[in-house]
Amino acid sequence: MESDHVEHAIQEAYKAGLIGKNACGSGYDFDVYLHRGAGAYICGEETALIESIEGKQGKPRLKPPFPADVGLFGCPTTVANVETVAVAPTIIRRGASWFNNFGRERNSGTKLFCISGHVNKPCVVEEEMSIPLQELIEKHCGGVRGGWDNLLGIVPGGSSVPILPKGQCEEALMDFDSLRDLQSGLGTGAVIVMNKETDVIRAIARFAKFYKHESCGQCTPCREGTTWLEKMMDRMVVGRAHEREIEMLWELTKQIEGHTICALGDAAAWPVQGLLRNFRASLFLSLLPLTLSASSCSSLTTSPTSRSQVPRSRSASPTTRQRTGRSCSAARCVSLSSSRSLTHLHVRELTRLSSLPRFRRRPQHRSDVNPTIVRPLPSRRTLVLPSSSLTSPRLFRAQAVPDNLGMSLPLPGVGTSVGP
Repeated sequence: MESDHVEHAIQEAYKAGLIGKNACGSGYDFDVYLHRGAGAYICGEETALIESIEGKQGKPRLKPPFPADVGLFGCPTTVANVETVAVAPTIIRRGASWFNNFGRERNSGTKLFCISGHVNKPCVVEEEMSIPLQELIEKHCGGVRGGWDNLLGIVPGGSSVPILPKGQCEEALMDFDSLRDLQSGLGTGAVIVMNKETDVIRAIARFAKFYKHESCGQCTPCREGTTWLEKMMDRMVVGRAHEREIEMLWELTKQIEGHTICALGDAAAWPVQGLLRNFRASLFLSLLPLTLSASSCSSLTTSPTSRSQVPRSRSASPTTRQRTGRSCSAARCVSLSSSRSLTHLHVRELTRLSSLPRFRRRPQHRSDVNPTIVRPLPSRRTLVLPSSSLTSPRLFRAQAVPDNLGMSLPLPGVGTSVGP
């Protein structure tokens, strides 16, 4: 255990006279005590750590008063990071000017970087501030698995900061100002590398699950917001969410950010914001009812649909009812590079589907006890999707006007009818 090693080092320092009574012959008494915690993430916040040492629940305090005035057991307290304590002797020995020679102005010094993920040699290394992110990975980790072109994105400062796409990773410097300009942050310096084999939505959903679990529950925006973040991200992972939930997810993160006592709420919101900002196309792909993969837009060409073949609906305009199939033009289609093929999102169809549906409850039948079983409708094919989110065995079907692709909008987690 790490605590056992620290305790052993403390006893060695006592025996050498470095700490304790008349420490180092200075005339001052200096004692060191080791407190073991339960490993709660929230206790990384200084006032929550003080509360935990005092034997209370690890929940952050309102500030002011700050720990420098009223800290541990009501006494003035300085809470320092281990990295700060470790580098202090070297700064005292070599001088502040030596330390400031590293990095850029306002971002000077050195930093411990813990690099993990899809790299050839994960490591912990102390490097100067403002080192280019790409150079840091190539120099100390042997590069990205599969080469730099196989890179999907990098989390530059631990799970609490937004992920950066490949293009921004090439220009990012590992310091506070550069990463702030890229709408991310240095954070703890824990670099997480993700190559194109990564399901980025699942990865960010795992972050959301972690912060929901570690929230102390003291602040309502954090307690309720992290719960909803986890639920909505889980739906995004399996493709059971609706397109409109993407904007709802963004609004939810803004309601959490900046509305809590400590920074855990911000830490929970920022990774999701980075996903929405830089990988929104991946979310559209996961939610698209019918993914179209082809080498050209001609795959979207369908045969003309007569008015008699399309049932009338109040939600469909005359233009929609009379529309015939056409090839997708550049103005209506966006091409996205993927690891295997070129996937085309039919933006017009996504926009139209988001304005539908009105759902009608199907008559319950004795055979519909299991919500994962959907009876085929005449002359239609049925696609069965997971339905673990259902709270009732009743089945629903979207009553939408089939478009020129023959799609109907699904209710998340329920069997979706797809036209012949």
